Amino acid sequence: MDGKIIQHRALSDPSRVRLLEHLRASERSRSTDELAAQLGLHPNTVRAHLLVLEEAELVVSVSERGGRPGRPRKLFAAVPGEAAEEHALLAAALASSLEPLPDGA
Repeated sequence: MDGKIIQHRALSDPSRVRLLEHLRASERSRSTDELAAQLGLHPNTVRAHLLVLEEAELVVSVSERGGRPGRPRKLFAAVPGEAAEEHALLAAALASSLEPLPDGA
C-alpha cells in the first residue's frame, strides 16, 4: 500500500493526531506510560495508536538503555518531516471526514 495512504489513515484519528503533535512538541522521547498520563488516555490505547503511527513512519521507537531488571521500555519520538506535506495530509484527512454520505447526511 502507498505510504501516503497509510499516513492519511494514521492521521484520520483525532487521538493519534493529538499524540503525534504531543511527541513533536516534546524535547525528548517519551514512554507509553508518560504519554498516557499526559494525554489522559489508557496506556493500551496509547500503545495501539503508537503502533499505527510507527507503521505509517510518523513515529520511531527505541529501547531505553538502563540498569533496570526486566525488559527495557520503549521510548517514542516523532519522525522529523516536512511540515507543509504533513499539514496537507492532515487537511485531506479532515476534509474526507466532512464528505457527504450517500444518504445526504
